[in-house]
Amino acid sequence: MKNKIKKPITRRFFFYIVFLIVLSNVLLSLIISAIFRNSMGRQATEASISLLQRNLENVNEYLKGIDDIANSLIYNQDLIDLVKRKENTLADRDLLNSIFSIFYQSRNDLKLIIYKESEPDKAYSIYSGSGLAETGDFHRSEWYRKISQSSQNRIMVSNQVSAYTDGERNEFAHVMIYKIKDRYSDSCIGYLRVDIDLQNLKKYFISDYENIDGTSIYDGEGNLLFQDKMVVKIPWGTALGETGVYLHQDSSYITVYGNVSDIGWKMAFCVDKEKIFRDLDYIMVVLVGILLFVILITSLCSGRLFSIVTDNFKRLVAGMESVKQGNLDTQVEIVRDDEVGVLIDEFNGTVRTLNKLMEEVEKKQILLKEVEIKALQQQINPHFIFNILETIMGLASEGLDDKVITVCQGMSSMLRYNISFQNSTRLENEIVQMKNYIKLMQIRFENRFEVFCDIDERCLNAEFVKFTLQPLVENSISHGLSECVSGGLIRILIQRQEDMVAISIYDNGSGIEEGRLEEINRKIHETIENPLEYVEQYNGLGLMNVNLRLRMHFKEQYHIEIFSKDRKGTCIYIKIPYIEV
Repeated sequence: MKNKIKKPITRRFFFYIVFLIVLSNVLLSLIISAIFRNSMGRQATEASISLLQRNLENVNEYLKGIDDIANSLIYNQDLIDLVKRKENTLADRDLLNSIFSIFYQSRNDLKLIIYKESEPDKAYSIYSGSGLAETGDFHRSEWYRKISQSSQNRIMVSNQVSAYTDGERNEFAHVMIYKIKDRYSDSCIGYLRVDIDLQNLKKYFISDYENIDGTSIYDGEGNLLFQDKMVVKIPWGTALGETGVYLHQDSSYITVYGNVSDIGWKMAFCVDKEKIFRDLDYIMVVLVGILLFVILITSLCSGRLFSIVTDNFKRLVAGMESVKQGNLDTQVEIVRDDEVGVLIDEFNGTVRTLNKLMEEVEKKQILLKEVEIKALQQQINPHFIFNILETIMGLASEGLDDKVITVCQGMSSMLRYNISFQNSTRLENEIVQMKNYIKLMQIRFENRFEVFCDIDERCLNAEFVKFTLQPLVENSISHGLSECVSGGLIRILIQRQEDMVAISIYDNGSGIEEGRLEEINRKIHETIENPLEYVEQYNGLGLMNVNLRLRMHFKEQYHIEIFSKDRKGTCIYIKIPYIEV
């Protein structure tokens, strides 16, 4: 901006704004009060829902931890063998004591007990002193009746009386029962019981959030397990999407509740509406007072404030305009070490970083291209090695040791050629490796096909991508001549055409159906922005892999076309620029 902005105009504009704010303050306070009333109610509801979901997740995590402990035991082969044995040995008792001691040290809030189907009047636990306690026949217990009738491998019993046999103390109120099954017959050979200390579990339910006026937990049969502050009755509520949380509101309370995992418990929170709105009235008085005080201070300091802000921002805007024009060497002078000065410093640092990044972008793109090419090349190797190993196994099974040695020598030569760190080579080297591969395949498919090569010597020094001719020849053999028993023909023609090199690979095999041919040609001519995405899509397809690698190396100067007639044969035609190496 060429014209200087006059301070009096800015100051008068600020005074007009202050006047309008003061004039509308009363109306605004009423509107804010209504909005805040609705907002506070919504926030209290959202906070209750969030807290409920968090507590449900905590309890579910606690129960999952119990499941993890149980699964580590019931699928332990040593423990399964112990439960299957009718007679216990000293080693069995030592095993039980060591297992229970480990879990007792890490989770002393749980009590683990094992029952054998073969000994219905005994239980194994570290809490019984010797490890073995006489009990009543657990077959008469309520938990056994429930789990034997259930198709599930785990149940939970919350009733104190039904959870225990006659010979045990009602020390815990909630019990998880797990079936111990034989791995081979899938029959139940025993049970693992995990007793949960409800007092320890309460810390996962009780909330310190001051706006929660009541918490209650009910079991699956509607019995109140415990409550904090007040008993919350669970009404019929509205489901909140698929969160598993329900909401109910009346004139006095906001109530949210949800289910705990798959054990049937329900957790409920309630919030007193009157308490929320009572706090809101006090907040509104404080906000109005703060607003008036800020207006007064702003009026007194407007002149100084606007001069500081506008001067600094003018320089910053000028610097932005300079960068916008492409001048990445722009640096804005910092006059004051204040917040705007920090902003200007960050702007200067950003411009410097941007300038440096622009210089590094081309280097990184080159490195990325090399990485992508190597990623594509690594798909060829396993495919090639697999086919050669099949050839070796076939020859070895027929006892053709001399040919096995020949194939191994050829394979060794090709692998040595492929594992070098260069992505490109002379076309002559690629032709040598292609002929080496053809020799291996003629050993494998004896008298099945012949190969004729017509190579222009002027093309031998051309730059070419490594390991690309062999997959194309392999494609002709494995797909084109797959149904050919004898009389197969592969013709390879490489010619120099001015500043281009033309490569044709023809076979007289089964050809490609017209619809399939159109689809292949469409895919190989698509614009490729990120080759690695196409690598995953065409994983294992040698032709597509070669197409992507040649496209990334030669870019738009590269061309490929496939001609084919069903039951007549196929020709792959490639053109690349002649770049002498």
